[in-house]
Amino acid sequence: MNNIKTFKKSGDEQILYRFEATGTGTEYFELVFSAKRLIIAKTGGRPFLKVSELVHAIAESSKKVAELQSFSMEEILNDNAENTSIAYSDVSSIEMNKPGFFGGGANENPSKWNQETI
Repeated sequence: MNNIKTFKKSGDEQILYRFEATGTGTEYFELVFSAKRLIIAKTGGRPFLKVSELVHAIAESSKKVAELQSFSMEEILNDNAENTSIAYSDVSSIEMNKPGFFGGGANENPSKWNQETI
């Protein structure tokens, strides 16, 4: 995905970093980070689209990401009822999985990830 770095002032809350992400199936999101919280903004698609619907969903997501670039944190949050905010103080743990169909995702043992020979 494309990384988009920004330092736009949004009211009292500055947007520090944002990037596009893919959810389960064919849902698309933008993750927007500030110093206090993360907003997960839905930009398009829905779970398990047909191939014929996928091209439209990708175009819809790209258009929505471009639109969100001019929004403040609150405007992003209020843009879609499915958008949500997570305060960093509410995060108790983070789990990262190696992406990709053949990468194993949650089924792969993460302890093996750092065992590459350099």
